[in-house]
Amino acid sequence: MVDKKTFIFLVLFLFVVTVGFVLRAWDAGVRPMHTDEAVHATKLGYLIEQGEYKYDLTEYHGPTLYYLSLPFIWFSGAQSHAELKETTLRALPIFFGVLLIGSTWFLRGLIGNGGMLFAVVLTAVSPIFVYYSRYYIHEMMLIVWMMGVFICGWKYFCKPRLGWMVGLGVFTGLMFASKETWVLMGGALGLACIWVLLMEWKSGQFKELAVIWRTGFQLWHWGVGVVVGLVVAFVFYSSFGKHPQGIVDSFLTYFSYVNRAEGQGHEKPWWYYVTLLGWYKNGPGFVFHEWIVLAPAFIGAIIVFLVKIEDAKKRILLRTLALYGWVLMAIYSVIPYKMPWLALGFMHGFILISGWSAQFLWISKIKWWWKAGITLLFLALVWQAVDFTRLTNHRLSSDVRNPYVYSHTSRDFLRLQKRLDAIAQYHEDGKEVLIKAICEEYWPVPWYLRAYPNIGYWHSIPENPDAPVVITSPHMNDALDIVLQDEYMSEVYGLRHGVFLVMKIRKDLWNKFIKDQ
Repeated sequence: MVDKKTFIFLVLFLFVVTVGFVLRAWDAGVRPMHTDEAVHATKLGYLIEQGEYKYDLTEYHGPTLYYLSLPFIWFSGAQSHAELKETTLRALPIFFGVLLIGSTWFLRGLIGNGGMLFAVVLTAVSPIFVYYSRYYIHEMMLIVWMMGVFICGWKYFCKPRLGWMVGLGVFTGLMFASKETWVLMGGALGLACIWVLLMEWKSGQFKELAVIWRTGFQLWHWGVGVVVGLVVAFVFYSSFGKHPQGIVDSFLTYFSYVNRAEGQGHEKPWWYYVTLLGWYKNGPGFVFHEWIVLAPAFIGAIIVFLVKIEDAKKRILLRTLALYGWVLMAIYSVIPYKMPWLALGFMHGFILISGWSAQFLWISKIKWWWKAGITLLFLALVWQAVDFTRLTNHRLSSDVRNPYVYSHTSRDFLRLQKRLDAIAQYHEDGKEVLIKAICEEYWPVPWYLRAYPNIGYWHSIPENPDAPVVITSPHMNDALDIVLQDEYMSEVYGLRHGVFLVMKIRKDLWNKFIKDQ
């Protein structure tokens, strides 16, 4: 029998989870596909059509994204790459985005019922969490696996049962099989834990630590956890036993990712994440921030080290959680290679400690008007966060004024696809018309023109570039005009901010098309 208080929390919890789902699912297919999404979709296409996946140690991250997409593909009825749709692909990150909100329920024992509800609201409405819950990349899965590590680690720390250790192994293995940056998240958690234990030791908590060590750690449990984690990761990396080399490559890949950390075109200054989340303004009209998460996280990180928490296990875990987010943010800030979606890792740590700090302030003995003021401020920030979410996910979903837009495909590019669909009807081969894409950068063209089987790609001008339709860059256009002897009509489309494509339509095809217009 559920008591009245728990029932109210449950109703509020379900309401917020539902709001989080609506914010993520609403018009999820409208935003143009980012290059990374298109590349992952193409690899998924190979898996659907040929039943084959081989881990590539140089690119594309781990296998879980593709294999865990399959149930959504089966449900949609898609049989090939050409039949995939944006909404089908983005159903996976939406599912994990909602799962992340819901899984906060299992941390009630650590951050309290009120803290859980506060953290659920932050996860549900935070613009960055909503934006990347609609993005077909690995990041949201990785955060959910980390949440599984938090939950199982917390449960095992309180009651060292084998089941929780197996869970810890499973989620760690899934992190390993998802993205190489898991080592940074695991490293940040390890550093935070060591830091807190040293503080405990220095403050004279020897006896409590000794009791925790004697009662909380069974070495053979940890051995089982490691084996389970490796088995889970190896199952995915070996493509379920079909490609054993993937297991070796899953370790060799870290040599290439060490080089990638130097930047490779994605270098940014150390304060990148501070400005991205604290005060982002790029062009006229809009300023974005995530102070709804940053402010309580900052307060919580201070309070948790100042107040006396009698329960040693809870004290150690809360302080570890508080430090984890800031340590991970420091690691990502030091590394030259930076992407906006990497911020999800430390922002999730911030959200969880924010939940605890909100609960602490609510039950503390501060004056009621302080509580009323903080509540009103929080509600105002929630309202603003929902507005930011609306702007970043709809009106500005691919606009450079949006802090989470990174080399995103322009909406203008969608006109090229529509134009080509219209023109192809006037060719005797229809969508089997020959198309030659001759340009330095063409992604995500393969995604948008996936219904055209006779399309080829070149990075330099081939010996015979002639085709009914040629897609090229402004840089190569003049050279192509000389070779093609001015027998084409040309139209310019935006691919990304500052990057354009030229679609050249042979005049015989163009004349048929224009005659009917």
